[in-house]
Amino acid sequence: MGCTADDVDDFLRYYALPVAAAAYSDAPSTNKFLQLVDEGWDYDDFEPLIGGNVAEYFYNGFTDIWNHGMKNDFYQLKNKYPSYNILIVGHSLGGAMASIAAATIVSTGVVPASKVYLYTFGQPRTGNTDYAAAFNALGNSTELGL
Repeated sequence: MGCTADDVDDFLRYYALPVAAAAYSDAPSTNKFLQLVDEGWDYDDFEPLIGGNVAEYFYNGFTDIWNHGMKNDFYQLKNKYPSYNILIVGHSLGGAMASIAAATIVSTGVVPASKVYLYTFGQPRTGNTDYAAAFNALGNSTELGL
């Protein structure tokens, strides 16, 4: 049995949104402006699987995590629970990487777009117009949208 719309709503309301809100806290942090410049500087330098260009910083971050365990964990869980929907959530840099993760999962045919739900909060511009068009062409899930 997969999760229901109420389960997704509860997850977003009680877990994902509070984590995203914490990112905007007034607590001291590293220099966010310099990180933002670094993240978005080279967005024409890399091509993801679906077409268009995304920021090299975002692509490298996703690829590093994907190739160092996330891919294996994802396939293990997908094989254990083949009928479940996939919920991908990210904030800021994580939102950009979540977008690339959803694109990777759908474009490689591992899971159809109708079973992938993507939520991002404060996601920076991940890629150029061609990337956005290719991402949108992947399709939409039936209820919440990819």
